[in-house]
Amino acid sequence: INLAMAARRPLLLKGKSGIGKSSVAYGIAEFKGWHAEEVKINSRMSGEDLKYTFDAVRRLSIAQALPLGSDLPDELNFVSPGAAWRTSNPKYAADKLRLTQEANAELYKIAKFDGRVLLVDEIDKGDLSFANDLLDVFEERSKGFKIERFGLNVLPDDKEYFVVITSNDERDLPDAFVRRCFYYEMKPPEINFSETIGAVRQRHRMGKGKSVLGRGQLLEIAQYLQQGGCFNTAEFVDTLDATLAILDEMGEVSETDQLAIVERIAQLVKNRRRAGFEG
Repeated sequence: INLAMAARRPLLLKGKSGIGKSSVAYGIAEFKGWHAEEVKINSRMSGEDLKYTFDAVRRLSIAQALPLGSDLPDELNFVSPGAAWRTSNPKYAADKLRLTQEANAELYKIAKFDGRVLLVDEIDKGDLSFANDLLDVFEERSKGFKIERFGLNVLPDDKEYFVVITSNDERDLPDAFVRRCFYYEMKPPEINFSETIGAVRQRHRMGKGKSVLGRGQLLEIAQYLQQGGCFNTAEFVDTLDATLAILDEMGEVSETDQLAIVERIAQLVKNRRRAGFEG
């Protein structure tokens, strides 16, 4: 983090979903007392969306309601600053664009922070060209970026500005993009089976669960679940809780049947991982 800040480069964090990559950005913001802004990437987005968005539908609706021969509304009335603009120079956005009073108040509030953190979350879910689009936004940070359509040059203000980019490593990012970031791969934390299983057993008993499983049986269940893709403590606990609840609902079944059920649940977890689903 310190190296990325000193070099004024984005911090690229890679690792499996759920291990806390996004939390790094919010942790930095909380530690420094800065504003944090998040944009979650999807396949329909481009780098321009981080600069601004244009509400063409609202402009068309207003234009259709005007008397014939009337001048069309200025396009800047329908522009909203994107996350990169909001975090690099929010006051310029408030002064330049025709925004609502509430939107301007929010931008002026952001401008008062000593620094801002922009979280670009799950960049690997974007289009193949999205990472290269970001080079135009972040590479020459001191020079800002241009919005050619409106002839605007968004220069950064004098506040601190830090970019955190996360990737679940579902596909490779362009080498040119990775070279311009400080790269760090986050590893999944080790699951402390002993402590975790003890806590789950206690909670299960407090809930008056019907099935009574020993520590040895739970350890065997844990191994199945870990093989199925439960890689962090939170997900492991949730899945183990759900497994015990399912066994409770089934009533009395043999140990063999219990493990068969757990093995099936573990397979479902693994299939979900392969399909790219979360939660």
